[in-house]
Amino acid sequence: MATVNAVDSIVQARCDREARCNNVGAGREYASNEACATRVRAEWRDDLNLAECPGGIDAKELNECLEEIRDDDCGNPLDTLGRIVACRSSDLCRATP
Repeated sequence: MATVNAVDSIVQARCDREARCNNVGAGREYASNEACATRVRAEWRDDLNLAECPGGIDAKELNECLEEIRDDDCGNPLDTLGRIVACRSSDLCRATP
């Protein structure tokens, strides 16, 4: 899987979580889903820098990462992607031969 698609999937999962946790909408942390995506992508630029994955992304590992983001408790601060072990690039990157 291409890293760009993986980043988009991770940003979408994070914003879905924020919506589930009631953090998206007028007067909330994120005014809209688009505002969430823009801000999350900017805040997590370093965490989401998957350029070090020349072999692409392991789809199974990406699914684990997305599942953990979706299941993350609303009380947990999701300040860094690395806080979710399954989302670290060392897990997401497919091994190169």
